[in-house]
Amino acid sequence: MSGGRSIFSAMTDWINDTQSAITVLSITVTAEIGVFAMFYLAKDKVYEFLDAGDNVWFYAAIGAFLVGFLTTVAAFQFVPFDLRRRVSDFGILAISIAAGVANIALFVVLLTFRIG
Repeated sequence: MSGGRSIFSAMTDWINDTQSAITVLSITVTAEIGVFAMFYLAKDKVYEFLDAGDNVWFYAAIGAFLVGFLTTVAAFQFVPFDLRRRVSDFGILAISIAAGVANIALFVVLLTFRIG
């Protein structure tokens, strides 16, 4: 993509005020709660879904990363401005990437160990 913005930067740039942060948090937190409920109530169906194709694991990992990443980016809108200014955009990006990777790790842990 030469000269244009990526879809990813358009998504993160959209989270620029409290209202958009609340919107993103309502979607991502609902997704997290739904995934936890699926693991707790129907783990066999989760395994069945993940065995449906070769690329399902890849897309599930991308989804888990995006949920963790976007939750963190949106949550930073509620951090006081002085603290956000000290952390910088690069720091927020690094923390959000770490949260996305941690969300993938949580996904793998929930698949590996028995809960409930």
